[in-house]
Amino acid sequence: MSAGAQMDKNLTRRVLLRGAAVGGTGIAAASLLPVQSAVAAETRGGVAFPGVDVVIDASHATTAAAVLVRDYLAAKSAHDPDATMAYFAHEPLTYIDAVLGWSWYTWDALLAALRSFMPNWPQGAESYPTRVLGDTTGAVVFFTDMPGMFGPCEIRAVGVVDFEDRKVARQIDYWDGRHFGIAGTASLRVSSAEFPTDFRESTVG
Repeated sequence: MSAGAQMDKNLTRRVLLRGAAVGGTGIAAASLLPVQSAVAAETRGGVAFPGVDVVIDASHATTAAAVLVRDYLAAKSAHDPDATMAYFAHEPLTYIDAVLGWSWYTWDALLAALRSFMPNWPQGAESYPTRVLGDTTGAVVFFTDMPGMFGPCEIRAVGVVDFEDRKVARQIDYWDGRHFGIAGTASLRVSSAEFPTDFRESTVG
């Protein structure tokens, strides 16, 4: 085989592999797509996120769920506690970080927490979703918090979200804290006595 033919073969293989990745689960990792690709993908079952070159993989979610999650996290990314809380139910409400044991069980308590957190977030720090599974009754949301929002490192989390009337009634966040180191994670975790004994599935039944 000539050098030119080999080069054509390798190029074709790379194009096919790239197409397979974007056509399958690759949209979930599409944070590196250029803006024009992100816009195009929005018409192929993905939803673009403002301010970040990311397309939310909505291949296993309803469009309504993906848009709801996008708008909720866009408000969070704007560092606007009141706008963020507009996406939460007043009653019932549960929000728990399953790694640190941080927990809020009322709308007012969560609003107060966001009002204390958000002014300290770095300018431009965003919380953006990469994949949504489900619908507007319940969804699993893969999302990323940029460095400086909750510690010095990026957090890649999975949120289990229950909606009531398109408002978040319960959210439980799971993430791998090893990149903080044992000491760093331990310093943020609540004491054993304060750690939630359940994740309040009864909030939504």
